[in-house]
Amino acid sequence: MAGRIVRGAKCLLLAVAALVVMPIAHAGRNCDAVAPDAAKTQKAIRLATQLRDIVDLSGANVVMIGRVGSDQSKYGVRYTHVGYLLRSHAVGPWTVVHALNACGTGESDIFDEGLANFFMDDPFDFEAAVVIPSSALQERLAEILQGPAKRVLHERSYSTIANPWSTRFQNSNAWALEILAAASGSGGLGGIGNRLQAQQWLKANGYQPGRVHIGAGERAGLRLFTPHVRFGDHPDPAWQTQTYEVSTGDAVLEFLRRIDPDARLVTLRLDGRPVIAQKPAAPSLASEPARSVEPAKPPVGGPPTAVPGPIAGPAAVPAPAPATRVNNETRGQILQSMQGLIVPYACRPQGYLSQCRQLERTDCEKRVANAILRCFATVSDQQLMSGTEQAAMRQMQELGYCAVEGVDADLGTTGKRATAPQGQSCQTVRNYQSR
Repeated sequence: MAGRIVRGAKCLLLAVAALVVMPIAHAGRNCDAVAPDAAKTQKAIRLATQLRDIVDLSGANVVMIGRVGSDQSKYGVRYTHVGYLLRSHAVGPWTVVHALNACGTGESDIFDEGLANFFMDDPFDFEAAVVIPSSALQERLAEILQGPAKRVLHERSYSTIANPWSTRFQNSNAWALEILAAASGSGGLGGIGNRLQAQQWLKANGYQPGRVHIGAGERAGLRLFTPHVRFGDHPDPAWQTQTYEVSTGDAVLEFLRRIDPDARLVTLRLDGRPVIAQKPAAPSLASEPARSVEPAKPPVGGPPTAVPGPIAGPAAVPAPAPATRVNNETRGQILQSMQGLIVPYACRPQGYLSQCRQLERTDCEKRVANAILRCFATVSDQQLMSGTEQAAMRQMQELGYCAVEGVDADLGTTGKRATAPQGQSCQTVRNYQSR
């Protein structure tokens, strides 16, 4: 069988055995059951006070603020999370309005809270960025942030690495960005009424998301124990190149400065002097927008095989140590991870079930997840924890094939033939090739 199979299986099993997760930037709450650090709490309050004084002196009523959450320098990210600070709010003066992921879940909500809280989420560094928009934009932002529109543009289904060009998931920075689009769009509040319209406006105005590289091994570990990291809304080229477009705090702050000629950026380190940045250069119309990732070139001799099941990608990580017994909790974790890896790839638009069975995404995902459950029940502990790389890869491959073949067989009982969009009969699951 051709080689676009989940080579990250060995990494997945290693992650299960070692119980190791490789985190990336997110705006979720700290899930650790530890007492707050008194020194950090004092620093957060001091930084909040200093930032408030700067905004107060500026005369601004609404500003966008960014913080340094966890250390994401390896992804080229400095400010990991942004929100809006309002001088006057129904909750009280100097209120931050932002979206946050609920600890340990794949959902988010919008919070109106005090400024000090913004810097109490165990930051890596006590530094803040403030972008002060023009007066006209501030007025429109204030109206949106204190009205129902802020929830119209919110999606509860959360992913730290949500695709900025999809409405399936949303991260905290994307919510702030789409609020900005609604306030900046033609006609003000009446011009943009939903997330799709906001994203269309962002594309038309040259928004450039951040790009993060997440290798296959890291991807498997993240998907295993982190419900707030989901890859299913990214296109095939992102899976192939392992490079994902994401709305980072850096990208959102930069975009606000570019679209608002009167916006000012102020950076502030704890107990330091504020620094006012120069205006960024206007974006070039000839520059390439960061809205797509070039697909990997197919191997010489023909198009790549579209394997309807596990995701593809290399992974140079050794297999786990041999084991013969797996407890129920670990089996459940492995099952959940396999479902998370296989389902989005099996149900992608170019896959067999979408092309040959014309399954809608929601129906496809439900069917494949149930099929994986059935197939997984036949896998022994020894097979799961095999010590060889080849066996781990084979196991993941066969589980993906088993699930998609099971769905295909169920649909075959209805008498409907598997046909491609052009009308010709499809090849079998294992021999299906993209067209």
